[in-house]
Amino acid sequence: MTARRRMDLIKEETRGLILEAAEGEFARWGFQSARLSDIADIVGITRTSVLYHFKDKPSLYQAVLERTFKALSDRVIERLDATDDYVEQIEGMIDAWIECSAARPTLARLFMREVADAEDGFRTEVEELVAPLFSRVIQCVESGSRSGAFRSLDPVHLVTILAGATTWYATSGNLFRTRTSAGLSEEERFKAYRDELIGVTRYLLGTLEAP
Repeated sequence: MTARRRMDLIKEETRGLILEAAEGEFARWGFQSARLSDIADIVGITRTSVLYHFKDKPSLYQAVLERTFKALSDRVIERLDATDDYVEQIEGMIDAWIECSAARPTLARLFMREVADAEDGFRTEVEELVAPLFSRVIQCVESGSRSGAFRSLDPVHLVTILAGATTWYATSGNLFRTRTSAGLSEEERFKAYRDELIGVTRYLLGTLEAP
């Protein structure tokens, strides 16, 4: 391995560590309160070194959002492309959102912060990340309604219910854990929640009759 290649690998590794630390700090404190010096301390480098990889805090924050939302988008689209069955597509979308939330707790917090600050709509940079995925999911719900796979319903309402419920659950932590879930691992807890949410979704779609 050449010296140039080793340097490139070190830069790539450092950049990844900065993004990981920044993701946690932005999710915990929000954009305004998160500090580059704290992010640098977590990585074990100087603030100047952070600015070597990212020109300023807004650039770093945008890189964090791109990495985070791309992971979700890729997972959801993969599930939507896996089947032509509209009900299975929606359930796959739920699986993807829950899997990403369980594997990346920062995702839901970052999303909630962006939603809370979006008084007149998402910022352009965030809209560019979210719009393609949102449009794809809306199209799936509309096509499923037209085909008769499930009842006619407002796709925005459905997406809001499902995304909102999962985001709330992922960010609530220990706040509302019941006695039955207190002894479960994170993986088991999210799986139990997934099963409950799939059941609720089937009621919403009209594919499962209430008892």
